[in-house]
Amino acid sequence: NMDMLDHFFDIRKYSKKLFEGLSISNHSDLCDQWMNRYPTVFVSFKKVDCLDFNSAFNRLSTVITELFNQYLYLLDSEKLTDYQRSVFTHIANAQYTAEDMKNSLSLLLMMLNQYYGKKVILLIDEYDVPLQAAYQNHYCDEIVDFMRSVFSSALKTNDALEKAVMTGCLRISKESIFTGLNNFTTYSVLDNIS
Repeated sequence: NMDMLDHFFDIRKYSKKLFEGLSISNHSDLCDQWMNRYPTVFVSFKKVDCLDFNSAFNRLSTVITELFNQYLYLLDSEKLTDYQRSVFTHIANAQYTAEDMKNSLSLLLMMLNQYYGKKVILLIDEYDVPLQAAYQNHYCDEIVDFMRSVFSSALKTNDALEKAVMTGCLRISKESIFTGLNNFTTYSVLDNIS
């Protein structure tokens, strides 16, 4: 589903043929408004199921570094500040600090917003895998603190963000990791959405 949303929204793709003949193609106004109209960031945390915090931090950082390497073309933009270019380069080259990682998604969204002149759609898949692993292996406090910083900087009062979609097994609303974030709408597999 998240891959489908990525193909539907991403401004770098041309997905009309992919959705041709499907029900969504009958809603031309919706397709004209959303299909391939937004810079889109799709990141999955499914591989971050580690036994300790250091391993989890390293694996999360690898996921973010690989994500940044998909957007190297941003470095050619004259709209970037030297600071943005420097931090982006450090992250892309795996020479980051913990603080760089905490603000990484926010930075990427800001740079995409500047590059395209449009707000960004953020898709986060399996957001809860690091949390489940931390709970099972007794390093919850460290991972919750780190993930709260990542999500807060990307999702809270971020002017570059259009919409975000997060998937996972753990319920999002009222979880301690999301304190301070609001305007969530939660859907479960039991919800009938039409």
